Amino acid sequence: MSGVRGSGPVDAHVHVWDRARVRFDWLDALPDLSASRLPAEYDAQRGDVRAAVFVQAGAAPEDALTEASWVQSLAPSWPALSGIVADADLLRGAPALEAHLDALGQLELYRGVRHLLQDLPRGAAASDALVSGLGVLARRGASFDACVRWWQLEELADAVSRAASLPVILDHVGKPPLADDERDASWASWERGLRGLAALPNVSVKLSGLSAEAGPSSQASFTTRVGRVVDTALAVFGPDRCMFGSDWPVSAVGAAGLTTAEWLEFVRARMSDAEWLQVGTETAVRAYRLRR
Repeated sequence: MSGVRGSGPVDAHVHVWDRARVRFDWLDALPDLSASRLPAEYDAQRGDVRAAVFVQAGAAPEDALTEASWVQSLAPSWPALSGIVADADLLRGAPALEAHLDALGQLELYRGVRHLLQDLPRGAAASDALVSGLGVLARRGASFDACVRWWQLEELADAVSRAASLPVILDHVGKPPLADDERDASWASWERGLRGLAALPNVSVKLSGLSAEAGPSSQASFTTRVGRVVDTALAVFGPDRCMFGSDWPVSAVGAAGLTTAEWLEFVRARMSDAEWLQVGTETAVRAYRLRR
C-alpha cells in the first residue's frame, strides 16, 4: 500500500506517461517531451521528495480511464506514488460523469480529478454545466484540480463559490502572465483573481508549473518574477493552503526548466521551516487525503 514515506516532502504535481499504452496527441508537437516519461526517470531527479501525487497528463479523452488504471498498476514498483488525480470531463452530463467516477473509485490511490479548463472559451469556467459537474464531485468526497490561465481566475472563483463543500486545488498558481512586464495590467489582474480565490476557504494552491510558463528569460528575470509569484501566493493563501509541486517533466524542459530537486530548493529558500512543513508536506496530505 503506497503512502507518504516518513516526513519528507510531497510532490503534489507529477506526470508520467507511456506512449505505448496511452495516447497523448499533444506531445507530438513537443520534441523535448514526446518520448515516454516513466517513474524511474522521475525518481532519479526528485532529490529529497518522498511522496508523489500523479496528475492526469492530457491523454486522449477515450483513454482517460486507461491512463489512471495504468498509473495505479505502477504502485507496487513505484513506492513514492501516493495519490492519483485522474482525468474527468465535468461537462459531459451527470449520468456519464457518475459512471466514469464509479470506475475511478475502484482505484486504490484515486483521490480526485482534473478537467483542463485552460483552453476553454471565456465564460466556460463559470458555466452552470461546470458547476453541476463540481457538485457531483463534492457529493462524492473527491477533490478538483483547477488548471486555468490568469484571466480565468475570476470565472473560476464564481464557479467554486457555488460548490463550497468541494476541495479545490488551483494548479500552477493560476498560470500568471510571466512573459509580461511586471508593470502590465495583466499582473494586477492575476493578483486580483488570486485573492478572490483565496477568499474561498475550500481553495488551496500549488506552487508549481511556473518554469513552463516562464518561456525564454534570463536567470535574473526568472528569479524575480517567479519569486514574486511564490511570495504572493504564500502571503495570500497562507502556508497551510499552499503546496509544493514540480510539474515534472513539463517544467523540467526548456530554457527555464528545473529538476524537481532544483525547484524544491528554490521554493524552500523563500520561507521559514514552519512554513515549509506546511507547504512541503502537510497541505498536500490534507488536500489529497494521503496515507502516512
